[in-house]
Amino acid sequence: MQERKNEFSLGGNSIIGAIIMIVTLIGIYFLAGFVIALLYKWALLLLIPTAIIDYKVITGYFKWLGRLTKSNMATGLTGIVFSALFYPFVTLFLFGKALFKRKIKQVEKEAVKQREGEFIEYEEMTEELPLELPEVKTPEKETRKGDYENLFEE
Repeated sequence: MQERKNEFSLGGNSIIGAIIMIVTLIGIYFLAGFVIALLYKWALLLLIPTAIIDYKVITGYFKWLGRLTKSNMATGLTGIVFSALFYPFVTLFLFGKALFKRKIKQVEKEAVKQREGEFIEYEEMTEELPLELPEVKTPEKETRKGDYENLFEE
């Protein structure tokens, strides 16, 4: 007789795969918790290199919050509250934005350097070579005869 295998039965490999998946998810959870704890601990120190790289990113963010509050009070206050609660992520975002803007400026400088060429300081030559030019013969000026005078020439 023929044995029928059920394709949907759980075998030993399925249980091992499920256990590995659960262990992996638990590991990701603890790793994310560790990273978030580090961010909450060191986020304010991350503002210092952000300000050194490009302080306008920080001032621009606060100006944006101010404009948001002026245009819509509820949205602005919500943005301020969430910025205060999730300050590590805001700080990380501002740091990334500052790095991105710095990289864009570097690429623009390289593009301008390629397009216009690099500034090279010139050297003054101490020895001047005399130029030997051939004499230029100036042609004699011909008085232009008009069409009227051409009528009488034969």
